[in-house]
Amino acid sequence: MTDIITDITIKLFLIYMVLKGTKILIIKI
Repeated sequence: MTDIITDITIKLFLIYMVLKGTKILIIKI
């Protein structure tokens, strides 16, 4: 169970970072 929860958390964090990075790129452009 712990591994599944950790995997989901990591994926959500990566998605959050990508979206945040995309917003920064859009603002810069």
